Amino acid sequence: MQEGAALAESHSAGFWRKSSYSGNDDGACCEVALLSNVVLVRDSKHLHSAVVAFSPDAWHVAVASLFTGSNLVCE
Repeated sequence: MQEGAALAESHSAGFWRKSSYSGNDDGACCEVALLSNVVLVRDSKHLHSAVVAFSPDAWHVAVASLFTGSNLVCE
């Protein structure tokens, strides 16, 4: 699937996941959609606004840095 097609499909598909830590009080949170070749992230309060796309490798580095407290290194 092309990245553009994945982004277009993402707004209507039901595969977005919100963190269980976000609660139901309408607090700030992001949602993540895992596709075969891209990880999409969006603001849960603005579902049809911008979507950020990560390669699976870049997503792995970003999430790992949250758990280790290390700084992200972008190349």
